[in-house]
Amino acid sequence: MAGVFFNDIQTSVVVRRLFEPLRKNTSEMSKKDDRFQCRDDMDFESIFEQIKKDYFPTWDCKNEWQLTVGEDLYGAQAICNSASKTITLLKDYFIQPDAPQINQLKVVLIHEISHTTTTTGFHEEEWITQMKQVAEMADELGDIELAQLVREEVDRYVNRKENDRYLLGKARFESI
Repeated sequence: MAGVFFNDIQTSVVVRRLFEPLRKNTSEMSKKDDRFQCRDDMDFESIFEQIKKDYFPTWDCKNEWQLTVGEDLYGAQAICNSASKTITLLKDYFIQPDAPQINQLKVVLIHEISHTTTTTGFHEEEWITQMKQVAEMADELGDIELAQLVREEVDRYVNRKENDRYLLGKARFESI
């Protein structure tokens, strides 16, 4: 599970209360603190800003969205919350000596931002379309590896959805 999206105010209040003691805003963390650094000495905040600039230039024009780090995200690598305008990354996954490559972090950020651009916040057609548009933009910018990783992310969710439909139909048939 890459991410969870909360657009319900009641849920987001509960989640905010759960994560508040665990979260630490990236701007509060020292740039010298290498525990909050990705490979190639790029910090999360600069990667987040670059993703916004390159792939979502009209999103968050007022810079209201914040990138945070949490310790327990219910099995997700990241979550986004439209009520508090935060994207929270899983600390144990992203802040470690063998942390994922920068492009994997970029895919997670693209995945979460794409949730925020949809009306439902789910991995439905709107989200799939947004992700495919980002993959095309990455191709145009010459970032072929990122484009491929974004397409693979979409495929995982499309294939999972088709598999879920198959299993649901099979279960209904077998219960008759």
